[in-house]
Amino acid sequence: MTKRIGANRKKAMAAQRSQRPRRAKKFAIAAGMGLLIAAAGFAVYAYSPTVYSHVAETVKSTFKSNKELHAEFQIVNCGKNAQALLQAAIDSLLNGDSLPLCRGAVLRAGAQIPEIEKLNIKKTRDKKTLIRVTERTPVALVQDGSIWLVDRNGVRFKVLPGQYYDLPLLNFGCAGLRDTVELETFNTLKRTARNLCGAFFRQISQIDFSDSGSVNLVFKSGRTEYIIASKDIEDRLIHVKKLKERLRKEDTEPNRVDFRYRSLAVVSTL
Repeated sequence: MTKRIGANRKKAMAAQRSQRPRRAKKFAIAAGMGLLIAAAGFAVYAYSPTVYSHVAETVKSTFKSNKELHAEFQIVNCGKNAQALLQAAIDSLLNGDSLPLCRGAVLRAGAQIPEIEKLNIKKTRDKKTLIRVTERTPVALVQDGSIWLVDRNGVRFKVLPGQYYDLPLLNFGCAGLRDTVELETFNTLKRTARNLCGAFFRQISQIDFSDSGSVNLVFKSGRTEYIIASKDIEDRLIHVKKLKERLRKEDTEPNRVDFRYRSLAVVSTL
């Protein structure tokens, strides 16, 4: 009996050994198929980064925009005027209820306020909503019958009553300016003036832009009007600076100096 049991066991072990190559083969086939599928997936990802990125960003943006915020919020990092405007906009969204706010609705409300450049919204540890405001920084004043502030992107917004702004006044010579002002020539002039001398641009009090393409400059000190062309501003501003310094030394102050002609300056005392 003992011999028969031992013989049966040896026979079973021999059968198991004979099955090992088949199992190994099946495992190798399965592993190969897995590698092929992984390689195919990587190829799709590698050759479609734009599609993948677009889908990921869309999902991420949608999630962020639709994320609900706690109705108890705090507005920080801005003046009283911007804070009051944003507070009123959010109150209109709540409509007297203490319901959660929609993140996207708050961002859209802030985008409708010209004084606000962007909002950063996050939740605090005590689950309140913190709204950090970035206000627009004015670079000049513009005139179209009323006086407005304008930021580096040309967006107009209101001046604060009683506030003094040490900024140049821009006059485009036309009524009914749009909400966004074209500042390409102004930015070129500003950059060039600062490269000439740090204080040179700060001396300009008024800049008039005409439809013909000329630019009139009036400085804080004196009443002389300097006229230059919108082309070759760099070269013309150099001449303005030199002549202005010479006239100051000579204690002479003409009414107008025209630099639109390349080879000479036309001086008018009338």
